[in-house]
Amino acid sequence: MSKFLKFIVHIFLIAAILTAAALLVPPLLGVTTTIVDTETMDTNLPMGSVTYSKDINVMEIRNGDKILKESGVSAYAYQIKEGDAGTGLYQAVNIADPGGETEEITLRNNVSRIVLTLPYIGYVIVAMHSIEGIIIIALVVLFMIILFILSELWKRESDDDDYEDEEDEDEDDDVDDADDVDDEDGEDDEEDEDEEPRLSRRERKAEKKRAKAEAREAARREKEEAKAAKKAKKDKKADKAAEEKAEAERAAEAERRAKEAEKAAKAERAAREAERAAEEAERAAALERAAAAEQ
Repeated sequence: MSKFLKFIVHIFLIAAILTAAALLVPPLLGVTTTIVDTETMDTNLPMGSVTYSKDINVMEIRNGDKILKESGVSAYAYQIKEGDAGTGLYQAVNIADPGGETEEITLRNNVSRIVLTLPYIGYVIVAMHSIEGIIIIALVVLFMIILFILSELWKRESDDDDYEDEEDEDEDDDVDDADDVDDEDGEDDEEDEDEEPRLSRRERKAEKKRAKAEAREAARREKEEAKAAKKAKKDKKADKAAEEKAEAERAAEAERRAKEAEKAAKAERAAREAERAAEEAERAAALERAAAAEQ
């Protein structure tokens, strides 16, 4: 986190230095700087832009050159298409509208040839023209100072943790040294040769990282195993419920079949009884007919 905050602060400082250099250094080198820092300025240059130009003799103008024509509070940039240095009449187009109509401009003696135009940098000057802009710049600077202080605090805490780790390691080294002395007093040279070499600080840190990674991996595996066991338990419960449902359906089917069989048996018994009753009725009728014949 400390490195990230310092990275932001460094980016801001680099941007501030480059902006200041872009505004202050060119005039020292003889380059004319034109800053569009107000909307009331009569110009075709974009708001907040900074245009760098150098004065040259009108005889040095070539077709395709971009020139800056300034007069009082107006500044217009043109691109030369063709012209005559003798008469000073040139055909040019407005750089804000390259596809527009050609204009005729008059150039005498010296003229400013545009070297470079940078956007947005002029907004720093625009901000300094108002109280609100100055407040915003001050707040940004204050914010960067706060970020720098926070990065230093985090770095100090990290250094303190490293110092405590080093102290713990030194204590462990002292204990190891004492153990080594005891081992040297009680063991022979052959056993001393079998001792493992002491780990360096980097190796101990790597060992700690490896142990943490193994612990995380073990926790992950344990979590996955618990999840798998829970899923297996759930599946087993679902299988048991399905088996109980199937058993209940089989029992219901068996009961239904038993009822149907019982019903069929009753119907069969009723049919046999009806048949016997009919036979008895027929015998009784026969006996009655025989008795009547005898009379």
